Amino acid sequence: METAPELSRLKILVGTVAVAVVLAGAAAFYAFDRYTAYLFEREDPGCVADSAVEIERLTRIVVPVLPQRGRSEVDGDSGCAPPEVGPSIAVHVDGASVDELTGRFRSMGWSPVSAARVAEETVEGDSLVAGVEKHADDRLIEVFLTKTAKYPDTVLVNAWFGSGDG
Repeated sequence: METAPELSRLKILVGTVAVAVVLAGAAAFYAFDRYTAYLFEREDPGCVADSAVEIERLTRIVVPVLPQRGRSEVDGDSGCAPPEVGPSIAVHVDGASVDELTGRFRSMGWSPVSAARVAEETVEGDSLVAGVEKHADDRLIEVFLTKTAKYPDTVLVNAWFGSGDG
């Protein structure tokens, strides 16, 4: 027959093992959850390679319309991370107005997008947004020009292939 101190030690041992098993299970679950998130959220290498070509096309078509003075480097986004949205570029232009940049695009044959389309792309905090579009290389390219109250002397120019591309 077991004595009280031996029974107490046995209960402590069983409790310690139970806690260790629960902690090991929680750690394993967390590791599995992080691994699956990594698998489903990472960019597909094939998509990234294809997007690099598309980013170059957008850059070649859109950037020459922008003034060289005050223009930032092109920031290309593959758009391959879930949800996949497709490639896009962004360029900041300091010292320019939305009207001035819109005029540059319009003088090169770009057409204004609808007010409804501009409203779709307007985010809270944007003080002025305009959009133009053009078919180039048999694809519709949309360009949106945004000015915010936070950066009143800079226009953010975003461009991507539109949903009406062929």
